Formats: sequence, structure tokens, C-alpha cells
Amino acid sequence: MVETTISIKKFIIKYGLILGVFLIIYGYVSYITENRTTTNWVFSAINLSLFIIVTLLGIYKYKLASNGFLKLSQAFIIGVGISLIGSIIYIIWDIFLLKILAPDILDRLVELNKTPSANDIQKSDITQNNQNSFVLAISIASLIGNMIVGTLIALLGGAILQKNPDPFE
Repeated sequence: MVETTISIKKFIIKYGLILGVFLIIYGYVSYITENRTTTNWVFSAINLSLFIIVTLLGIYKYKLASNGFLKLSQAFIIGVGISLIGSIIYIIWDIFLLKILAPDILDRLVELNKTPSANDIQKSDITQNNQNSFVLAISIASLIGNMIVGTLIALLGGAILQKNPDPFE
């Protein structure tokens, strides 16, 4: 039996780009509808469902391309790679949105996450350094959170979809 290896990179890049585009569309819609600064479980559910659908689709398409066989390690690599690429693309969009398109959203986000004190009342002006560190903190937290979610999706999806080839055939 001749084994052909299928490139995992192709599936990671393709579905990572798809996830990134879907996340950008979702982010743009939430920006247009002015839901960027609101916290509602519906928006989190939409974001999570985008991750689940695209990651599992990428893993499933790889399984189909490899004659129905899939190892858990392959599913893990594909899922984490898709999440990484999609997250990086979305973080680039988020930085573009917060720094160029709508810096007023950044001011609102900083105000929402800040605890007021007597010193803050005197200093109502937010410095550029604070904004940059806040964007960096949002980006790092988003990347870490998305990678954890992507890892869990990849492991659960891989455990469900895995099928190892029979060693006796």
C-alpha cells in the first residue's frame, strides 16, 4: 500500500484565512452596529461558533483528503494552526480599527476598564502611551484566549473525528 502524505500546512493556511475573514466581517458588523463596547452573551456565542465551525470544517476536510483517516495529533496541529492564523488576522484588524478607523472606541474601552480615582478625575485626558499599552494588553489577551479555545476545539474535534488506519491491512 502506497502512502501519500497530505500537507497539513495547506489546510491550516486555507481555513485560518477563512476564519480570519469571518472574524473581520463579524468585527466590522459589530463596529457598524455599535456593539463593539457592549458585553452580551450572544456576541460571544457567535464568535465561539465561528471558531468551532471553521476549525472543525478544516479538520474534517483534512480527514476526507487523507482517505478518511485522522490522527489526534494531526487534528491538534490543524486546529491550533487555524486558530493562530485566524486570531492574528483578527488582531491586526482590531488594531487597525482601534488606532485608525475609530479611536473613540479605544477611549470608551479604556474608560470601561478603568476604576475611577481622585487622580483620574483630575486627569481626564488619556495619554497615547496608556492607549498603546491597552491595545497591546487587549491583543495579547485575545490571542491567548483564542488559542485556548482553539486548542480545546481541536482536541475535542480530533477526539471525535479521529480514525487511525488499521495496521493489519
